[in-house]
Amino acid sequence: MKRKVLSIMLVISIGFSGLLGSTGLTAKAANDTEIVVEIDQDAIDPGSSVSVVKPSETFKELKQRAVEFNYSLLEDEQLKEAYNKIGNKISQIYKSKNLKYSDEELRVRTNIYWLSVLEYDFDSEKVFKDAVSYLDLTLDEILSILEDGAGELFVDAEIELPKLALYMLLLDPAKLSDEDKKLYTSIREDLLKEYTDYEEQDIDTFAAAMYAVSNIDMTKYGTQTRIDILVDLGITLDDYIDLKLARIEGTNAEIVRDIYEAVLLRNIDGDGLKYWTGKLESLIESGKDKKTAAGIIVDQLKAGQEFKSLLVKFDLEL
Repeated sequence: MKRKVLSIMLVISIGFSGLLGSTGLTAKAANDTEIVVEIDQDAIDPGSSVSVVKPSETFKELKQRAVEFNYSLLEDEQLKEAYNKIGNKISQIYKSKNLKYSDEELRVRTNIYWLSVLEYDFDSEKVFKDAVSYLDLTLDEILSILEDGAGELFVDAEIELPKLALYMLLLDPAKLSDEDKKLYTSIREDLLKEYTDYEEQDIDTFAAAMYAVSNIDMTKYGTQTRIDILVDLGITLDDYIDLKLARIEGTNAEIVRDIYEAVLLRNIDGDGLKYWTGKLESLIESGKDKKTAAGIIVDQLKAGQEFKSLLVKFDLEL
């Protein structure tokens, strides 16, 4: 657990930095407390010779940069395409909420999203939260814009880091469903017991990060990438299994599919799904409640050679 929390602290110290090195503005963490933002100033102020600018110290400053930002000066066509996708996604979300803005205001709002979420152009949590408040977007909406609009800018699973940081900065437990709130509360209580010397605000941040880990959709990644994600985040396989199993629900087949993905870090095949679903159903028919039956399936998978081989592979990456 200690390594896990230290890793989460590292993640929050670097935030979204260093992920989009090919953009006009590149955020870089100089150390744990000082952040330097290197900017291709031509992307904002054509003709300027300034090459290094500090992150926006106020939202007013960030908004002014958004007003002046000209995305067409981005040299990479892939970045321009991502920018347009983000703008279209933001526009669609506003329309679905019956929010009407002029084309110019939509451009500014797209730029605010680009500069704050993708370029990390802020020097404090307050500036970022002010930007989010201005955009009037929920955490889920911000995440969907990132995934659908800028997903192709990231290599493989790199997108999970900024998503994790967004959870850490923006998660509001009060807005979670009852089941998700129960999971978050359980995570937070465990952290409070283990880290009595931490401020509650830090515990809230760590709990949000661990809750975010439980939300990562691993099904789109191969086994090695799943291992890499957990290792990068400092999460042990047992901790990950506990987090994922805490939110298992649905039909017997869905439960088996989730168990398989959590324990063996791969998607289940047709034969395996049929076999283990039958096992689960037999346990339930014998009088076991669904949670107990699921636990037995987990133990049986852990006793197999595939899980043991996975543990060895996982440990080699640590």
